[in-house]
Amino acid sequence: MKQFFICLVCSVAAAHASIDVGNLQSCIEDVRQSMHNFEISGENATHFTTNYESLLSALNSPDVRDSLPQVYQQGVLDPFLNYLNRMGSWGFQSIFLYQPTNQQTAFLQQIIPDISETLLQSGSQYAKAASNAFQEVIADLYDGFLSEEKRVSRETNVPIKPPDLGVLAPLVKWGNAEAGPYTWTIGATARLALQSAIVSLPPAHLKGGLLAWATLPHETGGHDILHADKGLLEELGQKVYVAILERLNNAFLADYWRQCIDEAASDVLGHLHMGPTAGMGLIGYFRGLGGKLRNQGMMPPADTHPVDILRGYMAARVISQLDFSKAAEWGQIIFQEVSKDLSTIYLKDARTGYYYRIDTNFAIQSAQIAADTIMHSKLASLENHSLIEIQNWTDADQEMTNTLAQALSEGASLPEDLRNSGYFAVHAVAAAIQKALETGSDVQVLFDRMVTVLDAMHRYNRTWQSTSPPSICTCPCSCDEAPSRRLTQEALSLK
Repeated sequence: MKQFFICLVCSVAAAHASIDVGNLQSCIEDVRQSMHNFEISGENATHFTTNYESLLSALNSPDVRDSLPQVYQQGVLDPFLNYLNRMGSWGFQSIFLYQPTNQQTAFLQQIIPDISETLLQSGSQYAKAASNAFQEVIADLYDGFLSEEKRVSRETNVPIKPPDLGVLAPLVKWGNAEAGPYTWTIGATARLALQSAIVSLPPAHLKGGLLAWATLPHETGGHDILHADKGLLEELGQKVYVAILERLNNAFLADYWRQCIDEAASDVLGHLHMGPTAGMGLIGYFRGLGGKLRNQGMMPPADTHPVDILRGYMAARVISQLDFSKAAEWGQIIFQEVSKDLSTIYLKDARTGYYYRIDTNFAIQSAQIAADTIMHSKLASLENHSLIEIQNWTDADQEMTNTLAQALSEGASLPEDLRNSGYFAVHAVAAAIQKALETGSDVQVLFDRMVTVLDAMHRYNRTWQSTSPPSICTCPCSCDEAPSRRLTQEALSLK
């Protein structure tokens, strides 16, 4: 096993110079500046109030209802209003007047404000273009894995059962300035009878911090999807535990990865959804927040995220096995970039204060084994299919990204055939990040153009329309089957 690790390190130097990530430091600085210097500049978010009557009045506003498609009125707004009405004023006030004394009260103190703000921000059309762009990415990621036409094995072309829980794409919100990206999964929101999850980004990334958008495949392509199939996380955790125990004979690391399975598997799915830019985005975003990838972490349950450095090595492993021609080269570049931050790896037990020093080779190998197992395991919860059968990054995805990256860079009109050629929101995000990583790129210009494209795509998303848009399909037989998240004429001019 040690020999395998040494070979990987040696092979890193062979990465092709044709892949340019020379502007990574500027992307990192963009994240740092967006977090430190953010000002709303005249656009104030709608804030939650603990006044029960005022909150109900605001949520019952026609502006809130009319801002949501009917499926979200029925699946999110109405169930939430019913929940609050059943709770009553006294029940509501009892939650927010005092410090929580049990898990249920603590849960409600956190989730009720987030659901409320999600709906109120929608009703006020808060940061409309950025919010539309954000919503479009989330819809694309969720529908791309769970929709009936996508839920098919790439190996056998056999349909896979629909998810056990909600199939509505999550709604989005801009969280408080201090919070990072996070999601309330369908498992959490369903406790209030909602049929949709909620994904939040810090408001700092309304106008900048491009690499933060690389976290969205982790949140929605990962957490929200993993919690939509009963038993999926538990099965993945057990398979990872067994694989690490068998190959490394290390029960400590096997149990560590099993307890981190939600975050680890979300990382893997994020890379399967968005390809190499998800991996580079992870590295750059962490460096923007903390200067470097952390080599020290907390043991679960204090923190169920794998330590940063191991998440980086997982990214390199996953991306090197994706189904596009430059996968190995991208994997090597990411491995090399992660290794710049490598030092002694420690895990701290919050209960005892003890730091466990982890052998570097074993730690990296455990991350690679976890990545392989999560990607390739045949899962009973998915009718004996693997995650990589359902989602992968292909040469077609990469070619679309390359074309969009050039168009975003030039600010030129996009080719006419983009309107019905299969371009999706995730390609726009990947393209902006890929071009931003290239030497000499203007990160802010690319961010702004990305939002313009995504905003236009969202306005042609049929779920979010009260009426259908003019037909833009010229094919003779597949108009009704054409995906709704396509680039339209409104997005073609980026200047």
